[in-house]
Amino acid sequence: MVDNTVILADIKRYAEMGKLSVFVGAGVSRLSGYPSWYNLVQSMADEIGCTYIKDEQGNAVFSSEELLKIPQMYHLNKGEGTYRNKVKQGFQKACSPNEIHDLILSLHPNHILTTNYDTLLEETAIKFGRNYSVLNCNQVVSKAETENYIIKVHGDFDADFVLKEQDYLDYENNYILIDNVVKTIFATNLVIFIGYGLNDYNIKLILNWVKRVQADSFIMPVFIHTGDKLNDLEKSYQEGRGLRILDSTNYTNSTDYSDKYKSILEGILVFNNINDLSTDSKKLQYMFDKISGIRNLNYIRKEDFNSIFKGEYELNDEWKIVNKVKSYDVILDDKDGLKTVTSIKIDYLEDFYEHEDKYMSINIDQSKVVREFLHKLSMAGFEGSYKVPNITINSLAFLNQYEEMKMFCGKEYADIYSNYVKAYYLGQLGEYARSYELYTNIVVEAKKSGQWDIYFFSQINRQYLFSIIKQRIAQTSGFQGVVNFGKELRPFYEGFLKKLTYEMRNVELETQYNELPYEIRAKYPFLKDFSKANYNISQYYKLVKDKYEVEKSLYQYTMNFGLSTFDKVKLRMLETEKFLYENMILFEDFDENKIYIRNSMISWLEAYFNDITRNIRGPFGGICNSRYSFNVQDIILISKNFKRDDIQYLINKIDLCKLPFNEIEILEDYINTQIDRYDNMFGSQLSGGEIFVWSQYGEEIRNLLLVSPYFVTDNDCKQKVIQFIISMSNGHFSISDRIKIIKKWLFIAETKGTSPIIEKWLYDKIGSIFKKDISAGAMHSVTNDISEIVQLLCTVAEREQYNVEGISKLIVENKNNSFCNMKCLEGLYSILNDEAKKVFDDKYGINNVFELMNRGYSNTIPSSCSETDIIKRYFDNILKTRQDNKDKGITVSTIPSQEERIGEVAAYMLMRDIPSSFTLVYSKICEEYDFLLCPEIFDSSLFQVKWLFNYSNELYKKIKNNHYQRKIVNDAIEKAFDSGIYDKHELEYLFNIYRELS
Repeated sequence: MVDNTVILADIKRYAEMGKLSVFVGAGVSRLSGYPSWYNLVQSMADEIGCTYIKDEQGNAVFSSEELLKIPQMYHLNKGEGTYRNKVKQGFQKACSPNEIHDLILSLHPNHILTTNYDTLLEETAIKFGRNYSVLNCNQVVSKAETENYIIKVHGDFDADFVLKEQDYLDYENNYILIDNVVKTIFATNLVIFIGYGLNDYNIKLILNWVKRVQADSFIMPVFIHTGDKLNDLEKSYQEGRGLRILDSTNYTNSTDYSDKYKSILEGILVFNNINDLSTDSKKLQYMFDKISGIRNLNYIRKEDFNSIFKGEYELNDEWKIVNKVKSYDVILDDKDGLKTVTSIKIDYLEDFYEHEDKYMSINIDQSKVVREFLHKLSMAGFEGSYKVPNITINSLAFLNQYEEMKMFCGKEYADIYSNYVKAYYLGQLGEYARSYELYTNIVVEAKKSGQWDIYFFSQINRQYLFSIIKQRIAQTSGFQGVVNFGKELRPFYEGFLKKLTYEMRNVELETQYNELPYEIRAKYPFLKDFSKANYNISQYYKLVKDKYEVEKSLYQYTMNFGLSTFDKVKLRMLETEKFLYENMILFEDFDENKIYIRNSMISWLEAYFNDITRNIRGPFGGICNSRYSFNVQDIILISKNFKRDDIQYLINKIDLCKLPFNEIEILEDYINTQIDRYDNMFGSQLSGGEIFVWSQYGEEIRNLLLVSPYFVTDNDCKQKVIQFIISMSNGHFSISDRIKIIKKWLFIAETKGTSPIIEKWLYDKIGSIFKKDISAGAMHSVTNDISEIVQLLCTVAEREQYNVEGISKLIVENKNNSFCNMKCLEGLYSILNDEAKKVFDDKYGINNVFELMNRGYSNTIPSSCSETDIIKRYFDNILKTRQDNKDKGITVSTIPSQEERIGEVAAYMLMRDIPSSFTLVYSKICEEYDFLLCPEIFDSSLFQVKWLFNYSNELYKKIKNNHYQRKIVNDAIEKAFDSGIYDKHELEYLFNIYRELS
């Protein structure tokens, strides 16, 4: 005989699969006040004078044959109309659903079948928010609006109903579609009968129908028995008929039918397999069944663990596993496990954790799966002190270990998992077609072997590859291909693209999830996230919620004794990224993921920086709320997921120089490794997937070098970086962008000894001109590049007191080179030797004030040149022209205006410290001139805020040192904030000036 716990476990399993249905009989409706079938037939018999047997209490006793024969006789005797009215009148009483209806709906049945004519089930379904399609005749089957049905097996009063003998004889013809639906449900669902007697004629018919059609695929139904206690012989007989029995006498001693139904239904609802963990072997099997479906995953997030063990265990913020159900009340019986109340301790995970050897001796393979699962959590155990979870991403792809991935892909593998790894690495190496083909093969083999985790993620990765390939085609085709790679590329064969489009164009991520076995979906609900276009959408919701708390913490002094909200933001981000990389899911490079990482990282860093900079002055006296620190892994995440504008935003928001950083040597090793790897990977020719790796890897390294100068201390590493930036082969990496990064390494990292490196760079650039290796069309661009390198070299050489003898010699040797335009080299003037300076003096004189400013700002004015004479000539000419125009009555306007140009000259004079004895001579020449050079006599009401948008940082330093000018500017900015005429960006700019001057 089948043990009750086995029956309950089966019910639970089918319920989790969404394949539990309930067949409801008249016994349930009778509890609401409707008549029984017996009562109705007895009334008919009395009315037509049909005799029948009565029991000792005077109740009618009908055989199964009489229950059909009497309604048939009544129909023949009274006619169709009277017969139908007789049946309807029996159900005219206004009745309401009872508690048993509620419990039936609480089982969340897939379908509900009933031989009852009433609408109590429909009314209860509405109350529970369920939308079942009601099937009461053949005509409505094809019109069902939902996939869940309430099937009126015997019809109802809105259609024909089944009661008399002829109805049963004609049933399969009159209800052929209903009949087929019922048989399908019995073939695919576990059905619970409730409200019937074991000898009910309907039960016999249904079992015969279904068993005849389904044969070996018949899923044995469960029958809720509310009669006298069944002995073992009777139970065996019923199982032979095809019914498994749940006997109410095993649950309650009550004689009330409502109590009997209720006790069993509640027992079903509260049943959990953990009730039957009475032996270590059962505990191990239970744990193994829980996790074996995802045994191929290398990392499990906290939220994944909690969804798998919901209601039993929880991995908390301290990374400790908490037992959520220390004991569980169950009803036990000496024979089949269900009778009296006792208490079972739920401790299977603790027991395994503490006594692993014991479980290894029971089943070593299952125990290894459980042990590896717990190891993947990086948990802190069950007890003990607080531990901050250390989420380290251990992935060849994350660390850009391309050579190792290539080596792995160079071999053939027989097992599914190794091929899964290989397919992922091929995708990371840009070999998208090979990756896709291998994933396709894996899908077939994984399905055969039931490795649904590999099957699912292989399908998901195929879908991601389809999207990636479409993106790569757009990047390499037509004009965009020329822009990105210098020419249009065709990296994929037409035959492959046709096959790919044919196979994947109509496939959706949601389909991949829905086609998993229901048991897998029920056990591992977190897989559903990958059925969405954006896997991180649920993480976005949490981030938005947490950001409010994070921003609030920026302005409040709070002390956290566990993880702060902003640390939880970082932890969730790290878990998400670790899950993607270590489980080898090709989503990490999509914009949806990068945006989530960027937002999380910025949110954490802002709060973290605020926390560490305020703890010194805060009420808690130097105690830091953050349990995490900024480390190399964070820098890698930034380099992989941020754009250059994002990095600049971060730098503007946070003073990275003030961030504590304890992994300097690790970062230096990482930078050196990345530079060497990049140089070794890419030669002069790129082929296959190298094209895509080169493009992506180059952008990542540039981001890495934008962030790292704030933390590197080793000068050899710094010099290596600068040399790499100079020599990095990438046509999209302009000289201007290279110099911006180099300046960070020069002035933030304070790299020493870089003048020879930059001089060699310049020497090679101008040498190509002197050798006439540059076309006339490219000359303008090259000379602009040289001008930028010149300014950089001049700044560095002056700081390092370096003599650019090589460049000086090159200039002297080529002074008569007609192909060479040395104007772009004039910025070197101050650091050239005397012979080279003479070449410039002879070639390029200073003819006007604007040439003077260009040379003056770059400190290249010849010693023989008089700044004041040139400026005097400029102003005298302006004053003369003004007077002439005034005399002639002429008004002249120019763009830029004359006042604006005078303002530029005045700013130059202030920066060059032209003496006041000279500047006062030209006071009143324009308002901005007076503000800059004669502030003591300037009327502050004439100050114009627009001037501030044109000044350099160096000029603001000058203004800050003059209390007249500083007050004028600050007062004007305060008024600007109240005026409402400036946009957000202008106000931010003005605020930064205000803060600088204050």
